[in-house]
Amino acid sequence: MAENPISELKDKILGMTEAQRKVADYIIKNPLEVAFMTIDQLAGIVGTSTNTIMRLMSYLDYSGYSEFQKEIQELFKKSVNPKVKLEVNLKKTSPSNLWTQCLERQKKNIDESFSRISSEILDETLQRIIDAKQVYFVTARGGLSVAEYLNGFFNRIFGKCRLIWADNMIEWVDLLPGMDSSTLIIAISYPRYASRLLNLLKLARANDTQIISITDSYSSPLVEFSDFIIPCSCDSLGFHNSPVSAMVIADCLISVVALRHPKLVSERLDRSNKIVSALDYYTL
Repeated sequence: MAENPISELKDKILGMTEAQRKVADYIIKNPLEVAFMTIDQLAGIVGTSTNTIMRLMSYLDYSGYSEFQKEIQELFKKSVNPKVKLEVNLKKTSPSNLWTQCLERQKKNIDESFSRISSEILDETLQRIIDAKQVYFVTARGGLSVAEYLNGFFNRIFGKCRLIWADNMIEWVDLLPGMDSSTLIIAISYPRYASRLLNLLKLARANDTQIISITDSYSSPLVEFSDFIIPCSCDSLGFHNSPVSAMVIADCLISVVALRHPKLVSERLDRSNKIVSALDYYTL
């Protein structure tokens, strides 16, 4: 199977039978409609048999039409603009019990994320944060909430973290010359991946900077520049990429470092607390 089923159809269309090419041509021209058609509906519109469609799926190395259809749905979620993503979700979502459906979607995101992330990867992430001379949390748009959360708490613990907004090219161009193998970048980005963030990672990689990416999947373009990734499912029933599962992972990282290194954390928190107390920062 290819990452893009529509591109795969175009690439392999010359090897298809005439009947299969007719089906492929309709799918290429009407992918959003096909994403939610039954195989019988597709066969009826194109004027062919379901057996022809199944033979086409086999030719493309799919187990069946439903698997191919799911790939098209995922393609829309990852690569198209938010308006089209919303249209896709409207077609597949029941109007009843929307609150419950949203909650179940986020539970599934969290379960899927933890099933794909090993404890060894999370352990390595924490160790690199501890060992790094400087840690940069780099993001663009949808990843900002996760980056701010991680930067805020890890900076409170270690005092060596900084948040970089990838769109602020002037800032990170000035920082890049100082990055080396003792520097750690944690990048957060989801579809449609920001080109400026990818440019930043490419240049940082040339300086032997360590890079860990929090992104949606192993097919993310961030993988090319990363030592390893933390894949967090980001599906939603709306138009947006959801940060919920990544926020849960972030919260676990913060909690585990505090539980594993209580002396280090408590000493710094105590010094910070004395400062905010002297400033009369809180009401109580």
